[in-house]
Amino acid sequence: MHLPTVEHRGSFAHATCPCGWSGPGRRAVARAADDCAAHELLADGAAALVPAPRPAEGRAVEATSVEDSPVEAVPAAG
Repeated sequence: MHLPTVEHRGSFAHATCPCGWSGPGRRAVARAADDCAAHELLADGAAALVPAPRPAEGRAVEATSVEDSPVEAVPAAG
């Protein structure tokens, strides 16, 4: 069972878990709390239930899929 918590380090909040996992530094505590919730769900095998990350204030986010990716497959050598 993973029980992540939000830890404050200076101007940043980090999601941390006793398992050793640590999320990125966030200026918004709510974003760090979202990281906690996502880690707890992923660690328990419920990856499909993780909500999409929130966009930064005032910025639009476009939905894309793998099929829309500009990256082309590279044939294997050999």
